[in-house]
Amino acid sequence: MWSRLKEKLSEIQAQRDSVNEDDIREAREKCDDEGAKGFRSDVELLVDMAEDIMHGRFKVSPEVIAAIAAAILYFVWALDLVPDFIPVLGYIDDGLVIAATIKACMTDIQRYKKWRKDKEWTQDNPLGRLMKKAKTYLQARRSLPRKDYIIY
Repeated sequence: MWSRLKEKLSEIQAQRDSVNEDDIREAREKCDDEGAKGFRSDVELLVDMAEDIMHGRFKVSPEVIAAIAAAILYFVWALDLVPDFIPVLGYIDDGLVIAATIKACMTDIQRYKKWRKDKEWTQDNPLGRLMKKAKTYLQARRSLPRKDYIIY
């Protein structure tokens, strides 16, 4: 049992390290295929999340990284369980893998969606940028020693 677990962990590590910028670009291009239209937004979400993880902008556990990497690689590879060149059927297994990955990583995906929404709001909105600066200022103020002033 332990040897099987070690083998599985080494597979996960290899998958995590094997996703690169080319795989991400290829996954984005493959989203435009007719068969992938039904789950395009899910794939794009995983690809965006993988990109932010790769660049260190978003942090998740190694297990989530491995699951997302495996799903993207499975989606990109044309010769998987049901080859993608078979009309309609070729993308069913890809869709199932993407759906299973999203279900397995749901808490991290929800956290990523919230993080991305907050990030977009603060970047696009002057009020959002001001609120972010105010939050940073208040956090810095809290860390300073408190002084009691008497106002007459």
